[in-house]
Amino acid sequence: GGGVLFANGRILCVGCDCADRPEAVGATVLSCPKSVVSPGLINAHDHITYTQNSPSDWGDERFDHRHDWRLGIRGHKKIKVSGGAKVMQITWGEMRQVLAGTTSLAGSGSAPGFLRNLDKTANEGLEQPAVYYNTFPLGDNDGTLLVGSCAYPAIDGKWVLENDCYLPHVSEGVDKEARNEFVCLSKDANGGVDLTEPGSAFVHCIGLRAQDGAELAANGTAVVWSPRSNVALYGNTAQVTLYHRQGVLVALGTDWTASGSVNILRELQCASFLNEYYLNQFFSDKDFWEMATTNAASALAVDDATGLLREGLFADIALFDASLAENPYRAVIDASPTTTLLVLRGGLPLYGETVLVQALPQGKDGCEAIPGGVCGQIRSICAVRETGYTLADLSGANESAYGLFFCGDPPGEPTCVPMRPGEFDGESQPSDLDGDGVVNDEDNCVYLFNPPRLVDDGKQADQDGDGLGDPCDPCPLDAQTNTCKAPDPLDKDGDGFLNYEDNCSKDPNPGQEDEDLDGTGDACDFCPQTPNPGNSPCECTIYDLKTGLIKLGAPVAVEGVVTAVAAPRFFVQVPSDQLDEALGYQFGGIYVYLPSNNPDMLVIPETGDRVRVTGVTQDWWGQMQLTYVEAVDVLDTGVPLPEPIVVTPQEVCTNGELSAAYEAVLVRVVGAEVTALQLAAGPGDKEPTNEFQLAGLLPVDDFFHLVAPFPELGDVISVTGVLRFANNAMKLNPRGPEDIIPALALAEFESPLVFVDEGTADVQAIPPLVVRLTAPAPAEGIAVALQSSAPEQLLAPASILVPGGQTEAAVPLSGLVGGIEPVIVTATLEDKSVEAQVVVIAADRIPLPTALSPAEVQVAVDSIQELTVSLDIPARPGGTLVLIDADTEGVLALPESVLVEEGAFTAQFAVTAVAAGKALVTAATEAGETSALVEVVDLPLVGMILTEVLYDVPGTDDGYEWVEIYNGTMKTVELAGYSLGSGGTSYTASVLQLEGALAPGQCFVVGGPLSDAANYSPVFGQAADFEPDIQNSGSTADGVALFAIPAAGITPSTVPIDAVIFGGTNSSGLLDETGAAGAVDAPDASSGNSIHRTVDGWSVQPAPTPGDCSHAFLL
Repeated sequence: GGGVLFANGRILCVGCDCADRPEAVGATVLSCPKSVVSPGLINAHDHITYTQNSPSDWGDERFDHRHDWRLGIRGHKKIKVSGGAKVMQITWGEMRQVLAGTTSLAGSGSAPGFLRNLDKTANEGLEQPAVYYNTFPLGDNDGTLLVGSCAYPAIDGKWVLENDCYLPHVSEGVDKEARNEFVCLSKDANGGVDLTEPGSAFVHCIGLRAQDGAELAANGTAVVWSPRSNVALYGNTAQVTLYHRQGVLVALGTDWTASGSVNILRELQCASFLNEYYLNQFFSDKDFWEMATTNAASALAVDDATGLLREGLFADIALFDASLAENPYRAVIDASPTTTLLVLRGGLPLYGETVLVQALPQGKDGCEAIPGGVCGQIRSICAVRETGYTLADLSGANESAYGLFFCGDPPGEPTCVPMRPGEFDGESQPSDLDGDGVVNDEDNCVYLFNPPRLVDDGKQADQDGDGLGDPCDPCPLDAQTNTCKAPDPLDKDGDGFLNYEDNCSKDPNPGQEDEDLDGTGDACDFCPQTPNPGNSPCECTIYDLKTGLIKLGAPVAVEGVVTAVAAPRFFVQVPSDQLDEALGYQFGGIYVYLPSNNPDMLVIPETGDRVRVTGVTQDWWGQMQLTYVEAVDVLDTGVPLPEPIVVTPQEVCTNGELSAAYEAVLVRVVGAEVTALQLAAGPGDKEPTNEFQLAGLLPVDDFFHLVAPFPELGDVISVTGVLRFANNAMKLNPRGPEDIIPALALAEFESPLVFVDEGTADVQAIPPLVVRLTAPAPAEGIAVALQSSAPEQLLAPASILVPGGQTEAAVPLSGLVGGIEPVIVTATLEDKSVEAQVVVIAADRIPLPTALSPAEVQVAVDSIQELTVSLDIPARPGGTLVLIDADTEGVLALPESVLVEEGAFTAQFAVTAVAAGKALVTAATEAGETSALVEVVDLPLVGMILTEVLYDVPGTDDGYEWVEIYNGTMKTVELAGYSLGSGGTSYTASVLQLEGALAPGQCFVVGGPLSDAANYSPVFGQAADFEPDIQNSGSTADGVALFAIPAAGITPSTVPIDAVIFGGTNSSGLLDETGAAGAVDAPDASSGNSIHRTVDGWSVQPAPTPGDCSHAFLL
């Protein structure tokens, strides 16, 4: 009996007297006497962006480490699984989980609606910080395998422990290389980083030993178990009986559809199967239910919000049919989408019996019956309310995806029977009762499956040598006793209060002190004197953060004015009218970090905006940042920036006395000498750094602005910018050219060669001869001395005054006698002189054509080419007429002459290509002529372009997709400088480096490597599999792009040289060759059709023609 009363999304009562509570008056009553009421299930480990995949097939092969199947190394088969699921595919996967009673997921991805995505901000109002999820905590996605060393590419730092929960994949495998990962994440020695803390939950932990389990238990680190995926890939799974005895909290997760379970119920059933046949029924039904509810909530640090039926928590509830169950827990374990009666998230119905869904006030709108029901049972799902899509929309977008539900075992479901070829078959025999390949007489755990493992040197583990194997030994590290006291995983801090009732579950506080009465104990409250219930952000100032009044890892909300932007990241500083009297500008700035792709589409402010930023404080390699930003609210615009504080390089350089105080603050260094150029890269940086050094101490960085022209050694300059700690050094970061002010000196003449006419007085030269300074002249102006090397031919004034505040002044000249050789004019200021050449043009001198450019050019028939004629001197008064001619008739149509305007040096004219051939074009005056060679070709000169794409092949796309490229230039193109990219969010989802060379006019097909009738039998110029595959499109457009850079350099903002965007709307803003979001070029092609370029644009082609580009041109 009993019931649950909830309102406004939260549970008000759990027990037998809830109907008597005043809040129950007028409540909707659901009476389900033959059902069990459970917290909504929590899937603690999934990869939801792969959820569209059906199970993979690798036969009887079993692997030793995840890199074996990920990369196909050490003699193993590579298992290819396509990621990058689109929103509607992720939603499909979330619905699949909801049908199994799941309300929360840690799945390395998210879609709006349905599940609380605990490792994303899309947690549907749970009011909990996001779990920090990392599939490669050692940076070893390149396949690094080590034993006895921690020299991995990039081990997560201690900063990850600032998160409420840190969820890394650790030791996924059965060999010593797998265990080495745990060793390097559990100890600080030998280059490792100890991350075993109460807020950590390690996923997998297959290849561990008894001492490792003790380490987990002692530090309160949980384990997330994925038995089906473990068994299917490695033939074995984590030693969960050992962990449970040692006091390790164990939660459950599905991993992914490729090798794991389709939903958490199937994972529970796999775990239960192993328990019955291989683990000697070690766990109770209640134990398994807790793995998917309370344990999962505790492991993911959300047990103060969900995972239990307790007053004050969110009403995340699942009802299961218990009419045929042995006990309430079994009703959950044996459940399926057909026996899942109702699923509520925060009291909102998501799925269930239609009559129950419709009985609830929020179940009437935005919910629809599932056509045909679920295996004959009438069910409804609230897809429209949660996502805006109908079930028909979602079904249509997931025609090729794995099913939403199955009436029976899911087809192709990975096995849950342990087996490793040549080692054990998992079959129970009279001589080997537990099926672990060791006969009973030699088995140190006769009734409990514990085969020899590579991590244990091919033996059955028995750490204490007492003859009992570790998985069945009550005290695996002590041979002298069978009675051991293990830590209680439900009271991680050991203060006598269970995790879910402890107001500081990670920090011992037996007194449960809570000064601000916000429900969070003082021992773990980021702002213990200011109420922030439910871990809501601490309202504070930048001063509070930078002076340490607020603990690192705190969710906070601060206000300030934006002083600099490196989109999407920016710096915020205390406004001048809000300065603290004691601190002033010190400790008044902070850096706000957002991921480069700004996945949450937050507002990117501009300099001068006053903003309120909500995020989490973090120490990133010595720099305090605001990260995990949830909101950026612009409160005002055009706010005056704080005045830069004048400092010296000595004060703010690395470890300078004021460097910490002014980090992230606008500062100015005045009159410092440039002492070094292109500094060596620090940790995490790369060369060239584009940095220079001031006074031998302070680097000036290009984070916002690359100084151009780059300074030279010995230059004396003043620099304004934001002081920033990065790459283990304090650096000054100017925001633009206005932040670099050189010392006042004479600059070079802008035009080192100018012209004046004979017989002129005090005129401006062509182009003007301008004296320039490196900085504005003082208020009274400054005089620059001038001298002519031939005053009898050219007169210049003795000096020229540059007015105050200006940086230049034009020099008047007088031409006395014309000549061919230039006269030298020298300008001098203090100890620096610069020179210019001045030609005095004789009155009878005729301009000579000196160049016709381009000197050689290829053009297509019927095209127009601009040519430019250049003169040696400015065109004469009234203009200079240049005669145009060609040596071959019929090739070009061209004008008879072109007029160069008075005072100009050049003029352009157009020639039209008439027929294929070559013509030498001449440009002449009475003084002489020049020429250019024009070749007319009968080919479409369109550059390197895409001409056809086949991305949806009947059956499987993998290995059959191809892209056709045309070389519309007149040169052989080396493809090492070109690459392809594709995707729906950006072109970085799948990139491919092109190889080989492409001749002019050649049609080139890349893809495959398979070629048969299914993909129209292409002949590949480059046979290469797209990994992952080019995505079939839908309501959100996808695209394929051609880049004129190597694949390694492609980023979401890289502009392609050609792109084709296909499908629905380009809501992701995929770029075209203009650098802007492109229009959709073609509709989504159905299976077996390609999209191809024609003279009228792109269209669907029912009969693809790989290797024939003629459809793209009028040939």
